[in-house]
Amino acid sequence: MTDLVTDDSPPLDFSGKAKLRRWWSRNKPRRSVAGLTALLALVAGYLHFVLLPSYDVATEIKERRSIRAEVGHLLDRSDYAALEAMAESFRSEKSRTESGIWKLTVYYSGISAKARLRGKSDPAWGDLSAKLKAWQEQYPDSPTPVIANAIAMRKYAQALKPIVVFQRASTAAPSEDEVFVSALRADQAYLERYAAVASKDPHFYVVWSNLAFALGADPALFFDVVEEGMRSHPDYYQLYFAAMDFHAPSLRGDATAVEAFANMAAERTRSSEGLGLYTRVYWYAKAAYFGDDLFRRSEVNWPKMSAGIDDILARYPDQWNINNFARLACLAGDSGKTRALLDRIEGTPIPQVWKSSSALRGCRRLAKVE
Repeated sequence: MTDLVTDDSPPLDFSGKAKLRRWWSRNKPRRSVAGLTALLALVAGYLHFVLLPSYDVATEIKERRSIRAEVGHLLDRSDYAALEAMAESFRSEKSRTESGIWKLTVYYSGISAKARLRGKSDPAWGDLSAKLKAWQEQYPDSPTPVIANAIAMRKYAQALKPIVVFQRASTAAPSEDEVFVSALRADQAYLERYAAVASKDPHFYVVWSNLAFALGADPALFFDVVEEGMRSHPDYYQLYFAAMDFHAPSLRGDATAVEAFANMAAERTRSSEGLGLYTRVYWYAKAAYFGDDLFRRSEVNWPKMSAGIDDILARYPDQWNINNFARLACLAGDSGKTRALLDRIEGTPIPQVWKSSSALRGCRRLAKVE
């Protein structure tokens, strides 16, 4: 759930056929004036995008896709030496994408993508398992194949019972959960068996947190392990996102705990990130839980988040960040900040960020740039 939740889905298809299909599924129009009006609005929105100049895919998205594709290609070829070299480089150099995301996080999302197979009976599971086993046998002292295998095992567990991907396993009926929970527990036992090796890599704590969250771990144990990870790898963003899932507003409704966690994350990393991690935690929370209601449903402090935006852009003035932050400022109702960020957008606004022409027009009206 925490594998780059803001980018894990394919970019929105702006073709006329796709937009009509999405509109139809949402509105199920009837033969009425309202239905006709909605259809005309859809056509107007579509023409707005058609008449815009053609756009390049955001540099950030290209970079992530390239890393994922390379990981998949190397795994298909069983080129474990190249996979090891790539992971070790990202890990030791703490390499970042243009937007500041760790390339190591993207690397493991490439492993996750290879494990998105079609159900528990897909024969590709056997091939993937054999490759990961061979990789670990060739590099027994490396954390990378252990973490890759744990990711694949979690994906297989989800294939056994996909309806609980976004809820705790322990909340479903025991009769439905037995095989699924057993698979998750086997994954957790495997990961913990190799913890001494795997914990050299910060993503070990991300995968462990995902499993502990799904299995309903004791809060004291959960935060003891997460604390260990944060001490060892204080600036690995994805660990904070995984830990934040424990407060899952969709399950607990605990916006106060999310705010406390965001402040804790910011304090831990203030010397290197300023207030950047406060902003990133809430950016993740918006994508994962709150949606466009972030500023209504959460306790986010907008002045603090705004300052965090400045801290991030001082280091990573990437168009992906600028577009996303312009939309966040708009949702917060800050016309001045929205205008300043819209003015920094180069070329065509990124459709993956704005989702619709109406959202962009609304923000331009708020900023009084139209």
